[in-house]
Amino acid sequence: RHTHLFEEESSLNFNGEEQARKELTRYIDMLSAKREGFFDVEEFSVIISHYLDHFQLREAEVAVNKGLGQHPDSFELSISKAYLRLYQNKPRECLLIIGRYELISPNNPDLLFIKAEAYSQLDRLDQAIVLAKQGVKSIDKLDRPRFYIQLAEFYVKKESYLDAIA
Repeated sequence: RHTHLFEEESSLNFNGEEQARKELTRYIDMLSAKREGFFDVEEFSVIISHYLDHFQLREAEVAVNKGLGQHPDSFELSISKAYLRLYQNKPRECLLIIGRYELISPNNPDLLFIKAEAYSQLDRLDQAIVLAKQGVKSIDKLDRPRFYIQLAEFYVKKESYLDAIA
């Protein structure tokens, strides 16, 4: 599961799983019938997350494009598109997508996380580490564990094993 939006994680448990399944089924039925239908941002996010979780990148791309077609200014769907670009190993495109939001919200945990991942894919590990450390200092305590894990992964990739466990 891609890690942006911990709230989404809890929305998919127990009662939310059935709702997510219904949204996905309605979306797939719409595509099969070659119709257009309206989905809100949250519904598109659930659909896109499903496809990303199952590495169905082509389907995720279609869902992102349909979602942004209906909600062109959605921060959440733009974040999903940035994650998709990371999955596709297109870190420069990812950075372009998130670039317009950095001015508005430079310390947003999702933006920091994605940007650090993109820098890691570009082998700019020192910059990735700086961003992950910034994320560790995040105001939201729920975001800190993912940044600690990310930071350890960057140090391992850099072969700084002692820093990875510190």
